[in-house]
Amino acid sequence: MMRFRLLVALVLMSVVSSSLLAQTVVDKAADVAVAVVAGEKSVPAWLKDMATYKRIVDDLSTAEMEGRGPGTKGIDLARDYLVNEFKQLGLKPAFKVGDAAPSYLQEFEISAGVRAKEQQLVILDKHGKTLLSPKLGEQFSARGFSGDGDVTGPAVFLGYGAIDKAGHYNSYAGLKKDSLKGKVVVAYRFEPVDEDNKAILIPNGQPGQWGEASSLINKARWAAEHGAAALIVVDPPTRDKGGALPTAASTQGANVPIPVIQVSPDVFRMMLRSAGLGDESTAREWEKEANAGTVHQKTLEGVQLTVKVNMERIRATIHNVAAVLPGVGKLKDEYIVIGGHYDHLGMGDMGSLARTNPTQVHHGADDNASGTAGVIVSAGQLVAAAALDAPEQGRRSILFVLFSGEERGLLGSAHMLRHPQDLGLKLEQMVVMLNMDMVGRMTGNKLIASGSGSGEGLEPIMLELAKPLNLDVSPSTGMGIGGSDHQSFHARRIPAIHFFTGVHRDYHKPTDTADKVNFEGGAKTVELCTRIGEAMWTSKEPIKYVQVRMAHAGAGGPRGSGAFLGIVPNYASI
Repeated sequence: MMRFRLLVALVLMSVVSSSLLAQTVVDKAADVAVAVVAGEKSVPAWLKDMATYKRIVDDLSTAEMEGRGPGTKGIDLARDYLVNEFKQLGLKPAFKVGDAAPSYLQEFEISAGVRAKEQQLVILDKHGKTLLSPKLGEQFSARGFSGDGDVTGPAVFLGYGAIDKAGHYNSYAGLKKDSLKGKVVVAYRFEPVDEDNKAILIPNGQPGQWGEASSLINKARWAAEHGAAALIVVDPPTRDKGGALPTAASTQGANVPIPVIQVSPDVFRMMLRSAGLGDESTAREWEKEANAGTVHQKTLEGVQLTVKVNMERIRATIHNVAAVLPGVGKLKDEYIVIGGHYDHLGMGDMGSLARTNPTQVHHGADDNASGTAGVIVSAGQLVAAAALDAPEQGRRSILFVLFSGEERGLLGSAHMLRHPQDLGLKLEQMVVMLNMDMVGRMTGNKLIASGSGSGEGLEPIMLELAKPLNLDVSPSTGMGIGGSDHQSFHARRIPAIHFFTGVHRDYHKPTDTADKVNFEGGAKTVELCTRIGEAMWTSKEPIKYVQVRMAHAGAGGPRGSGAFLGIVPNYASI
């Protein structure tokens, strides 16, 4: 390790001179040069390659790409576009499965969404007479993770319908496993909060931060364990913001065993009136009791609910795209990984945070055309650098990989790391991973480097290499903030840094368009990745992994909903 640090120190002392290329090579490499020498002056790579970077971001975020959602023609167009970019750089295909020819693609199948073939809710009196047939979409909607079923049963209110694993809160206290058999549980969304609107079951929680007790998937499973036939959820009065109910397509998740339907607060108030319990005042009083943990089973006398749900699960075949820049000498069997995800939300069926008209193209210019373009441009820079340098001590190989399925839960990176044999590798051969996800909205030269403490000695190298670029890098020593593909590498004890320029008001909305991208900031981030890659190229010892704190895995959808940097709530399962 000491020899590695001495070598890095030498690299850092000469970083400017070592990153300059002859003008003749630049002319041949076009937009993929690391730098240009023109007399006494040098042109940094980020400036030289900014046009290429912009072109790729623009191309990937056009309407023709359909938001690069799984199962769309657009994501296939993006896939083929990226393969062509790797081919143009002369990079070798990374995958070889069985007797098949080498390929730039790794194929796998995921859940691409759901379609509610049938959903119905009817409120009945004790004699079976219809009291109300709520309007689909306006007053009720099935959740995408709902189980199928056609049931009719009495309505029972159970507060938040939540169980805290630590034993501090239990809406089912005193109830036996089959005590709700044949009944329909009605429960509030979210979880108990204190007077400051902070979730009481999360230590040091903040307003808007939710834990496992808020998960509707968990609530459905708890209800089913106690015999419930279905689950109806509604916003508690203090969280009733109005607006449209989420659709089934926008709220998919792990399937649960019983039907789950969300109703509007006015439907819940009508149920209370039908049971002779008042309406708004009762709903507010029950919310207070639920927050205090004193609510008990409350039967809505004389009210029955008919719930019918039939969901169609849609599957899609998607692809990781990867290419290799082979190393040389003794280090060629070790790999640096530079990656990012190229998928996005498509038409916003799942994960959209648009408050109005979410079903339109979600362009995903920052998330993550910005990082995808970064991987391609960095690949070009390193191809050009490799053409000039053949070090005696050898040089590591570099795997450039563009993941799919990230927005559905880091699926592409997880799949690749579960099947390293498709790369002809073992996980131990991967020495470091550099991840670019949402690097297109830099302000004030500020760049976040999540997980930079996951490799021994990695953080100071990064900070030193950032100085010539005038980047204000915020490291996260000891933390591996979740929400992107670097987290899959941390889980496999591979050092990884996630470069990120922050969440903004266009995140997961149709308004994340290319005209709002800071191309200069993105290009500077790319050059930093390239320089770190160059520093790791020839070090004689790999970086030692350092354990980092991971993001809470259950924090709301695939990316989480905790107050972690780089993670924005996905309310699909809350």
